[in-house]
Amino acid sequence: MEAGCSKMSAGAVPVLPDDPLVEILSRVPAKSVCRFKCVSKAWCDLITDPDNCKKLRQPMQGLFV
Repeated sequence: MEAGCSKMSAGAVPVLPDDPLVEILSRVPAKSVCRFKCVSKAWCDLITDPDNCKKLRQPMQGLFV
């Protein structure tokens, strides 16, 4: 391995910023989102945050063909 390279530890998981994660979760059925609260404390905090709850409950808009 090169001297400047670093390796992620086995337990490290890359973190997705909150905004894209909320956008993704807004497209998932509510029942699944409730189960996702068990994934991690960070996801639980994100899902139960009052501002994000509003975004997660918005119906999808647009025309799908």
